[in-house]
Amino acid sequence: MFLTILCAGILLVILQGVAAYCDGYFSQRQMQSRGITNGYSFLQHGGMWADMFIVSPAVALIASKYKINYFSLYGIVFFAGTFIVVRAMGRLYCEYGKIIPEAHTHDGRTTLAGWIHGIFAFAVIWECLMFYLSPTVPKQKVEDLIFVSFLLTLLFPLGVIKFSLRWKFSLGDYIQIGVLTLLVWSVTASYIFVN
Repeated sequence: MFLTILCAGILLVILQGVAAYCDGYFSQRQMQSRGITNGYSFLQHGGMWADMFIVSPAVALIASKYKINYFSLYGIVFFAGTFIVVRAMGRLYCEYGKIIPEAHTHDGRTTLAGWIHGIFAFAVIWECLMFYLSPTVPKQKVEDLIFVSFLLTLLFPLGVIKFSLRWKFSLGDYIQIGVLTLLVWSVTASYIFVN
């Protein structure tokens, strides 16, 4: 089951790359050949690399080791909450893409790569919420919580980074990274010291 879920996650990232290539946003070279010089390509997006090498293995670990009741009250509430958050993030990124085009959003629209990424993000966020905040069988092991939290801590900065000399961290990036890191480690600490 681990390999199946890992391969599914990696496949979703690869499909984003294929969609970005077909859209002309796969590499900086491809974008420049189309006259686009102020945006970021799929290959420059740190989050895509994190999704492949950090997030997909983390989700595969969770899903292969723990049984989670997705149709419980927790599951339904977290499903709805995740949908709202991912949709809001998608709209926010779409607005940002009007200023600085990317593989996932440009020209005021979400691209096919962006929609695939939205599905990926939805599945990952829902799975992680269920892992951290709902009962699992067996109960979450402390070492797995720490390991997944460590992986997510690596994801948070990579998710905003663009591999380009002209890209710089913004105040919003620092706030996003700080808040998400604090939340993940607060929940992890509560399992370690309270449960």
